[in-house]
Amino acid sequence: MCAMIAGVEGLKDESRDPDYDPDEVGQVLDWLPWNHISGSNVNFNGALMNGATFWIDGGKPTPALFGETVRNIREVSPQVIGTAPIALAMLAEEMEEDEDLLKAVFKRLRSIGYGGAPSAPELVRKIREVFGAEPGNGWGMTETSATVTVHGAEDYEARPESCGPPVATADLKIMSPDGSKELPVGEVGELWARGPMVVQEYWQRPEATEETFVDGWVKTGDLARLDEEGFCFIVDRAKDIIIRGGENIYSSEVENVLYDHPAVTDAALIGMSFSVCVFCNSLLCREIEMSGS
Repeated sequence: MCAMIAGVEGLKDESRDPDYDPDEVGQVLDWLPWNHISGSNVNFNGALMNGATFWIDGGKPTPALFGETVRNIREVSPQVIGTAPIALAMLAEEMEEDEDLLKAVFKRLRSIGYGGAPSAPELVRKIREVFGAEPGNGWGMTETSATVTVHGAEDYEARPESCGPPVATADLKIMSPDGSKELPVGEVGELWARGPMVVQEYWQRPEATEETFVDGWVKTGDLARLDEEGFCFIVDRAKDIIIRGGENIYSSEVENVLYDHPAVTDAALIGMSFSVCVFCNSLLCREIEMSGS
C-alpha cells in the first residue's frame, strides 16, 4: 500500500503538466485482477486514502485483454498505474508504435507501481525513458497482506535488482535452510518477514500454519539476501533453484542478463535433468537460439 500512496502523493507536480490543477486529486488505474492481493489491497487502499478517482480495469495483463486496457488508458489518461511487470513491457511496445497513445500517457502519467512477479532491472530505465514516470516496486505476498518492502526514486535507480528495504512496521531476516540460525549480511538464505501485516494462520490448515509461521515470523519460501543498509534482494524461489555440477544457479541472475537484450520481453530459466551436465549447457544454448528466431 505504501508504494501506491507514494505514487498518488506524487501527482501534485505542476512541472509535468501545464494544465495542472492543484485541487485535482488524480486518476489511478488498477491494471490487476482483484483476486490478486496487489489489486484489491495495495492499489485500492492507496487510492482510497488519498481520495483519488480509482478506475478498475480488473483484467489480467494478457495479449487477449490488452486492447481493452489500452482503450481504458486513452479514456482515463491516468496519473498512476498499478500493474505487473510484464504488462509494462507490453504497454511500452504499444507506445512505441502508437504516437497518439504515447502523448496521451505522457501528458498526465506520474508514477507506475508494479509487483506480483520478478521485475528486470532494465524495467527501471524503460519506465523513465519510455513513460517518463517515476518507477515504484516492492515485495510482499498474500500472507503479508501484500506490501512488506517498498522501492522507488533514487534508491530504486541505484539498486534496480532490489525490491527495497522493509517498511517502517516490518522486519526482515535471512535464515539458514533448516531455520536454525540467522545468516549474516550478504549471504543467501530463506527470507523471513514479521510485522502487523502478517496474517495469523491459514484457515483450518493447522499443519500448514505450523510449518509456515514461527513466533510471529512468516517463512516466505523466497531465497534472498540483505545488504548493509537493509535493502532486500530476491534471488529465487527456494523450490526453483537450479543445481548444476554442484553449483547453485539463481534463476533471476540469468534472467536479468537476458532482459538486457532489446528483443526479450519476458524470460524464465528452467532446470532440466541430465546425467552429464555439459549436455544441459548445450541444450540451453539451443533453446535460446530457437526463442530468438
